[in-house]
Amino acid sequence: MLVDLTRNQEAIDENAAWTEEFQKDNNLPLIPYASSADMRAGRGVYWSSVNFMAREFMEFKDKGSVPFEQAYGAFDDLMFGDSDRSMYRSQYGVADNLKQVIKYLRPWVAHPERRFFITLSPIFQEKEYPNEGWRWHKWGPYVGRLKNRREYLNDEDFGPDFQGYVIVFHLYELK
Repeated sequence: MLVDLTRNQEAIDENAAWTEEFQKDNNLPLIPYASSADMRAGRGVYWSSVNFMAREFMEFKDKGSVPFEQAYGAFDDLMFGDSDRSMYRSQYGVADNLKQVIKYLRPWVAHPERRFFITLSPIFQEKEYPNEGWRWHKWGPYVGRLKNRREYLNDEDFGPDFQGYVIVFHLYELK
């Protein structure tokens, strides 16, 4: 099941202060710090940078980051059952929207006893930088509806209905 995390206000304040100091020291425009704790997309689902700031949540206060066993490879027992490998799913990937993410991760997020949360990171297409930037194959399976044909997102032409970004997602288990 998806569960909400508990915000760690002390860590959020420290990150905000560091960000402001860094911007001032480097003569950058002051942009307010945005914590994942403030960007909840639904129960147990958080918008984040690709580098999830786990220490901003009490569940990871003393760890600094999500432990490896909670972020990768802990899900084989829910995927395969006896010997059915047709149910294989990766706990991270790329989608067009949250609905696709939840549908893809249903074998996990519907589990009645185990606790999970998901992070989402938008990756924007930047047409002015062809042949560089974000590449499809490095981020897990694509579960959306677009027909990607190029190596770089920046080089794709999806037509006028394209929202301008895709979403990288990651499922974590709380232990």
